[in-house]
Amino acid sequence: MTERQMDILYYLHAQDDFVPVSDISVALQVSVKTIRNELLIIQEVIKKESLGTLEKKPRLGIKLVIEAEVWRDIQDSWKVKG
Repeated sequence: MTERQMDILYYLHAQDDFVPVSDISVALQVSVKTIRNELLIIQEVIKKESLGTLEKKPRLGIKLVIEAEVWRDIQDSWKVKG
């Protein structure tokens, strides 16, 4: 994953509930369209690797659902690559 995609994952992981895409856009200082495009890639990767899910709810936003152990593994592998 790219650095921006990892930034999105870290942002979503830090949230307790659903987050509007516009909030992610503001936090990372990129367009809503960019966030949506990145989320499509992230969703594909985490689904393919069985890492978790991105839950989407209209008018509420997006939420990362991931087990703590899987999250630690992602962080550890990113530290090695990043």
